[in-house]
Amino acid sequence: MKITSRVFGGPFPVFVLLIILSLTWIPRLRGPIDLRWDAALYYTLGTSLAEGHGYRMMNEPGHIEATVWPPLLPAFVAAHQRILHTTDPVVVGAWLRGSFFLIWLAYLAAAYALFRIHLGIGLAMFATAVCGLDLSAVWLSDRCYADLPFALLVTLFFIVASRPATRANTLGAWLLAALAFLARSVGLALFVGWIAEALARRRFQVAALRVALALVPVLAWQGFIAHVEAEPSYAHPPYAYARADYALYNVSYARNMTLRDPNAPELGKATPGDLVRRVARNVIRIPMSVGGGVSAVERDWVTVMEQIKQVPVARRLVPWRAIPLGLFALGALTIAGAAMLVTRGHVLLAVAATMYLLHLCLLPATDQWPRYLVGIAPVLVLAFVFALSRLRWTWAKTAIVCFVLITQTCTLGWWFTHEFRPVVHENWYGHRVVYRLFSYDAAFDAFDAGLEWLQRTGQTDQVVVSSMAPWVYVRTGMHAVLPPLERRLDVVGPLLDTVPATYVIVDTCGLSFTRKYTLPFVSAARDQWRLSYTAPQGGLEIYERRPPVPGVALAATRRRGLN
Repeated sequence: MKITSRVFGGPFPVFVLLIILSLTWIPRLRGPIDLRWDAALYYTLGTSLAEGHGYRMMNEPGHIEATVWPPLLPAFVAAHQRILHTTDPVVVGAWLRGSFFLIWLAYLAAAYALFRIHLGIGLAMFATAVCGLDLSAVWLSDRCYADLPFALLVTLFFIVASRPATRANTLGAWLLAALAFLARSVGLALFVGWIAEALARRRFQVAALRVALALVPVLAWQGFIAHVEAEPSYAHPPYAYARADYALYNVSYARNMTLRDPNAPELGKATPGDLVRRVARNVIRIPMSVGGGVSAVERDWVTVMEQIKQVPVARRLVPWRAIPLGLFALGALTIAGAAMLVTRGHVLLAVAATMYLLHLCLLPATDQWPRYLVGIAPVLVLAFVFALSRLRWTWAKTAIVCFVLITQTCTLGWWFTHEFRPVVHENWYGHRVVYRLFSYDAAFDAFDAGLEWLQRTGQTDQVVVSSMAPWVYVRTGMHAVLPPLERRLDVVGPLLDTVPATYVIVDTCGLSFTRKYTLPFVSAARDQWRLSYTAPQGGLEIYERRPPVPGVALAATRRRGLN
């Protein structure tokens, strides 16, 4: 009880706060967890582990081995499948949603415990509310991504690592950091901060021990990648472009990041100068991005302000063009708080967060930063609130607290009323599923209608080309691959032939690689491809490979033989 009182300030305040924050889950407890985008690949990797096939992408022809993500979340999915004795994504997905609810609760409870180490009860409650109302955290709790489990492990690591360096605490901190690394490889930043803390205190033997411990998971994962890339099957994959640098799911991050822009590989490889400019450009954006991480991103600020504009008085009082300046100020306050924590000896927090942010600066774009910042959100919020508590002007502190909470609450309210839409899947593994998802617009409605058409007409041994290949596999059971990201039409056709692809889905969901790279080819090659399906609501077409005409096919074969 004494430990509980010291760390939590009594269980009742945080219990009430968690109950209030849990209200955001009331409309989200029905149906499977969101398995689109990366979540679909996590799920297929888990299926592979559960069925004893190793760490393989079941959606790919040949079930090639995966190297892009460490295996903790797929192993978590596999555990659900083994316990439930099924790989049905509707059944398993519903249980995964419940598990993510528990992870979300544990994440907020751990964040509160971390805040209570450094802050009083009131400020810790405010900081926990900031983490719980963060749209990115709520969005990620609804999706089978590794980010939220990673954030929980990171927060627990900082709690355990802040304790006296006993053998049990050292082992616990190492285990949590290793699990965080196996959830997302950027967890290496925790080991760097852990080692830096020992060096800053001139405990060189402890630093050497931590280096040795850190090498265990890092070398294990990197050794696995090296093993896969050294196999003959890697050099000779089932189809020609399976291991191309732009195949973002099929190659390691290290290879994918060698491109100037992984979404536009025709721009070529990044030079050392390109990398320097990329990092410099991203470093400049750190204050604004961090400001968004402790409040709301600029896009959501604008959305909220547009709603406030409807109030005549507010239209005159609020400086609409000051949003970037406001984000920069919040970010600067957070960075100042981190510096204050360093002066008080909390080197681990600052170094780990800095290394994490520098890793993000290696990315070609910043559009995924709000998602990635959730991984260290408790540290950022701690630094922000710590600096806020040092302000002398009570009115300024009150204004900032109210502004952040109002902005986050309004942002969540807008997303629940405008971006949390009903979803109906008529035939998903024999189920009719009705539930709600974030970011489900008309484009995804058309996409799912197309997938239901494929389920009725296609066969599981046929291959589909799609920008969301793992999701196609999860929904239909058909093999699916990403399109070749090539501009030259005379290159696209032969690459599709090596798959060999039967269908091409051309959609408008986010980064639609097929509309940009594959549509020009299938539209031009009408003798080989025909338009077989168009979504009634528009926004999606499915092209099907025409069966070869015997005489034409024989003539083509003879021409290739003469050449």
